[in-house]
Amino acid sequence: MSIPVIAIAGGAFLLVSWSSAGRAEVLVETESLYHHIIVESEGSVRHLLFRRRGVDHSESSVDLAAPLKPQMRYTELMFSGLFYCPEPKDVLVIGLGGGMLSRLYSHYLPRANVVTVEIDPKVHELAKEHFGFVEGERNSVVIRDGRVYVKRALRKESPRFDLILLDAYRGGFIPYHLTTKEFLEECKQLLRPGGLVVSNMRTDFETYDYQRRTMDKVFATCRAFRGGGNTVVCAFPVKTMAPVDELQKRARELMKRHRFEFDLVGVANAREEKPDYTVNGEIFTDDYAPANILRRK
Repeated sequence: MSIPVIAIAGGAFLLVSWSSAGRAEVLVETESLYHHIIVESEGSVRHLLFRRRGVDHSESSVDLAAPLKPQMRYTELMFSGLFYCPEPKDVLVIGLGGGMLSRLYSHYLPRANVVTVEIDPKVHELAKEHFGFVEGERNSVVIRDGRVYVKRALRKESPRFDLILLDAYRGGFIPYHLTTKEFLEECKQLLRPGGLVVSNMRTDFETYDYQRRTMDKVFATCRAFRGGGNTVVCAFPVKTMAPVDELQKRARELMKRHRFEFDLVGVANAREEKPDYTVNGEIFTDDYAPANILRRK
């Protein structure tokens, strides 16, 4: 039986502020129920931005002339989960953005079922119209809140997933209900044996330490990969260990097998050797959300 891989996308995120001066051509500027959305064109590269409090945050970028070449470092780091689960059958992605992550997983793992959950139908529409995102039999999109999707999936005997990729952003922050202990426990319950959760975080967020501690609380093992202002955390329900040289070996095998157009060995080398967060402290729960912390700062 095939295992679903889910990518959760609600803004892929690099969260880099763009100045209004010297901008690329604006193709679309619109309001949805969830975002103030801007699509920009810079030659063959398209940028998806969400504006929040007057600041534009880069959520996704795709080069239409080279659609398999990641434009953001974190996209490459999101493939670190393959070091531990090299042949996922089912992938869940939470957060679509411009569709880059879902596109790459579907391309390099054509036998996998990739399900992407996106809350905003306008983002889905723009991904298809301006970023070259194409759905298929094994690359589908569900328009729904990521947490609602996970809750409903838990009521069924299947599907269960090998990889759950958390990449949902909303103009400079991760929606709080996708950061809590309860949500991560729900994701953990959706995993098949040998599966893991891969989460994309920004190290410059005030909530970063809380998010890392929350993952440590829920999962038996967490391994992080850093780059470009992002940290991608691979979280496992069971204890697991693999030295960097073993990850490098696995990366070379994956590149040979799937012909990746980016350097997976470099991703292996980006593994965190020392924690870059305060290990002891409070965590996020449904009753104790990021908003509570930001409000008091």
